[in-house]
Amino acid sequence: MGSISSIFIFVLLWINSSSGQNYTITSVVEDPYLIDNGDGTFSGFMIDLLDALSKRGGFSYEIGLNPDYKYGSQDGSGNWNGMIGEVLQDPDIQIAAAPIVITDERKSAVPFTRPFLNVGHQWSRIRPEDDPTNAKDSFSANNAFFFVHSTLTWQGYKEVPRSPAGRILVTMWFSFIFFMVIAYIANLTAFFLARETEKPVVPFKTWQEMTTQSNVLYGVKPGGVMHRSMKVSKDPILQHAIQNIETYSTTFSSSEDGIKRVRESDGSFAAIVPVDEGSKYINNEPCDLMFVGANIVNTPYGMACKSVDICNRLTVALLKEAESGGLYLLQQKWLSPKSNYKCPAASLENYISKQETARLSARPLTIADASLAFVVLLIGIVFCIIFLVIEVIIHRRRKMKSTRISKEGQTNKSADVEQATDEQEKAPIATNEATNNID
Repeated sequence: MGSISSIFIFVLLWINSSSGQNYTITSVVEDPYLIDNGDGTFSGFMIDLLDALSKRGGFSYEIGLNPDYKYGSQDGSGNWNGMIGEVLQDPDIQIAAAPIVITDERKSAVPFTRPFLNVGHQWSRIRPEDDPTNAKDSFSANNAFFFVHSTLTWQGYKEVPRSPAGRILVTMWFSFIFFMVIAYIANLTAFFLARETEKPVVPFKTWQEMTTQSNVLYGVKPGGVMHRSMKVSKDPILQHAIQNIETYSTTFSSSEDGIKRVRESDGSFAAIVPVDEGSKYINNEPCDLMFVGANIVNTPYGMACKSVDICNRLTVALLKEAESGGLYLLQQKWLSPKSNYKCPAASLENYISKQETARLSARPLTIADASLAFVVLLIGIVFCIIFLVIEVIIHRRRKMKSTRISKEGQTNKSADVEQATDEQEKAPIATNEATNNID
């Protein structure tokens, strides 16, 4: 019992001795984490977070800027620069408070607190026009009715051909039209499904599509977490991506420089940037940028400390702040200010990539595709010609027979007339002769 009491008293004494300490903190200006107000004071996410942690941890702090404006990386000789170097080399600096990505290399050099934020990386590129050709409104109710009426409604005839050849030809012609309309509608359906104007087109939507195309270059910040992850990755897609970046020298110095290059490239360049850094450009005017693809690498942000004791103290305060909901409120205030967004959210589902349009490409309708319709029409024409020849022959025979009968009738009639005329001429002569005999 006595040993437990002594341990408890020691812990209380250690906590009391550590309370009221003043820490010197180094940081870098990075909106919205740390904003220089211009009058020697700062604001932003880190200031509010440090204020909350200082109240819970019972310490005060003074914050200054890193002269190198770097987070910290090792040079060829193994020395650290930036904020990590300050924590290691400057005895007056106890904490580096900034969105420092926690990596194995940095953790082996200095202790870190628990992550206070996890973010990812996405592509950023020029946002295409949502509907440059008004494709969504091209088929109104009137236009759709006119289109259907003019292509599918067949005109009927009051009278039908009386000859067998004409009826066969008309029947096969309408069969031909029927097959052609079906083939045309089927091909037209495929064409409308494959139209690039149905959805705005983006060059790519996935890592694989990005690495297999060559129209849009892409880059990343050198020395950053994403750049290092791509270099050490065994994924062939990421290896191909970093090879292209190094071949074409498409790296940029900062996220702001990458966004500037995206805007100046007129859609021929994409920048791989952290979501939190890219959001402030994408969600504000002129609303010409958009994120493409899902988060690539989740990176935890933490604070670097000179000693493990300081990090443990900050970690306890971070846990309390997270449990109370204060950390979430800070993230919503500084990192997700949707009320201040001036651009509408662009969903990638409303866009289509060029690779997807290639898979939906419509093939022109050829004569071979409509061969059945032409065969039916050809058969109809052949039968029509055969029946037409038969009809002509029959008609001529009937006409010749009718003419022969007519001529025979006319000949018989002429003979009867001549005979009657002769009899009439002979009758008066006989009468006259009889009269003379009487006299």
